[in-house]
Order: sequence, then structure tokens, then C-alpha cells
Amino acid sequence: MTFNLTDFMINFLYCFVTNIKIGLLSLAAGFVLGVPFAFALRHQFRVNSLIKMTLALFRSFPVYILMFIVFNKINNDEFLPGYTDYAIRLIAVVVAISVYTTAAVCDATSDCLSHIANKNTAQPYLIVPNVFRIFTLAMMSSSIGAALDVSEAVSYTVRVYESFPDRADRFLLVLGVTIFFAIVQHSLKILVLLLSQLIQRSIQKTS
Repeated sequence: MTFNLTDFMINFLYCFVTNIKIGLLSLAAGFVLGVPFAFALRHQFRVNSLIKMTLALFRSFPVYILMFIVFNKINNDEFLPGYTDYAIRLIAVVVAISVYTTAAVCDATSDCLSHIANKNTAQPYLIVPNVFRIFTLAMMSSSIGAALDVSEAVSYTVRVYESFPDRADRFLLVLGVTIFFAIVQHSLKILVLLLSQLIQRSIQKTS
């Protein structure tokens, strides 16, 4: 078997874009519920106890298991008519990760609202690195889509891995992909840290 490294890298990066899309969609869904939840919790609404129970469930429910529950629920023509099988698999992944992002966005928004209520002019901007951190975790978690054969970076790597007959080649492939994800995650952590430091410096200058 001939292995073309250039083709692999192009296809891998193309599939990695799917990971980014899942992260962005999950973050957007988290904002749709998380921000209203945070505003509601700032007031004495009757539904607040239900919101707190929902958030507690969101924080504790395993995302991987939820993905299969959602997929089995929506994987029929009656629930989502007109959607392709691949779209349904993608929706299941996004919905599952959105459970995490909803709780995380709610926490970040609550902190931001608290700073605003305390009249801290610069502290609310700390929500920016917090949101970026949430997106990073959501994007990295999107690899669970490989279990549903969603065409993202991990599932593509698995397909290439299974086509290699030699164990040494498989090891090098896994090592290379692991290093790639480690570099991406470390780079994003550095970016979040730089954003936090930049905002902290702004806070110190205004205080």
C-alpha cells in the first residue's frame, strides 16, 4: 500500500474543519440556553428551581452516552423528515456537546452579570477568554463523533489506521495525530491565557 502524506494532511485538515464547526455550533447552542438561564437565575422566578435542576443534570450527564440517546431518538423519518443520515449523526453530536456548553455558558454569564452588578467596569470582559475556553473544550470533545462515523479528524484517522497492515506505520500515524491535537490544545490554552492576562492588565490600569 502506498501512503501519500500530502493527501493525508489535506484530508485530515478538511475533516478537522468539521471538529471546528461542531465546536462553534455547540457553543452557539450553549448561548441560546445558557444566557437566558443566567439572566433568569439573577431574578426570583418560579422556574429557577427547574433551571438549577436542569443545569445540574447537564453537568453530570455523560456526553458520550447522551449522544447515542439523542441519535437513537432522532434517527427516524418521523422526527426529522428530510434530513440525511449524516446530518442526523452530526446533530446528535452537537446536541450532546451543547449540554456541556449550556452549563458552561450559564456559569460564565452569571459571573459576568455579577461583575456588572458590582459595578466592576473591566471584570465583565473576562467572559471573552472564558467563552474561548468553552469553545476549545467543545471542539476537542467533538471527537466523540467518530463513534457515529461522523467525518471528523479522529474518524478519518481511524479509517486510515485500519488500512495500514504494518504496526509500525499505525504507531507513527497515531503518534503524529496525537502530537497534532496536543499542539492545537496547547496553542489554544496559550491564547486563552494571553487573553486573560490582557484583560487583567486592563483591569489594573483602570483600577
